[in-house]
Amino acid sequence: MPSSPKSTTTRRTRSPLDEYGRAARRAAINFAHRGEGELRNMAVNPETLDDPKLVRNLLVNAQRANREDLVLKCQVRLAQLEGKRYQTALEQEFWAAVRAAEELASAKNGRTTRLTRTRQKAARAGIKRCLEDWAFHSGTTQGFDILVDGGHPELTGEAIVLRHSQEFSPEAVAAARERLVKHGVDPLKI
Repeated sequence: MPSSPKSTTTRRTRSPLDEYGRAARRAAINFAHRGEGELRNMAVNPETLDDPKLVRNLLVNAQRANREDLVLKCQVRLAQLEGKRYQTALEQEFWAAVRAAEELASAKNGRTTRLTRTRQKAARAGIKRCLEDWAFHSGTTQGFDILVDGGHPELTGEAIVLRHSQEFSPEAVAAARERLVKHGVDPLKI
């Protein structure tokens, strides 16, 4: 009787990335299966997460569990992580604000929404010019409305102009302050 050939199965070794992915999936599953009481006392804080994928998973699960407070925290954390990619504080705040407005708009529209014109203008004219133009804009910008309605007036371009007032003309700073006051935002609290 001829002998059968030996099967040559190779055993795959796990990489650290596999373990990382498994941990993220496990955390997401545990989050999704907790009871309502446990969700309210959950120990997950998006501000402690440095990986956008983990924050996005937490965001999806928070939406599924109707945890609007946690959804908002995740959206802001995603924006902060986006801003960390840039060098100056002004750049970081600007891109964090753009990302936050995009996250809030995406949640409102139920689909991914990007502030394309803002991104194009920033590439073409620069961040300072964008912020100054927003301050002098006759009405409110889409990003301003999204951020103020979403509960984050501290992320608006006008708030950024006030925090970095030394980099802008006094007229731009005054216009930014006026717009914030006009919309019920205390410039001293941003």
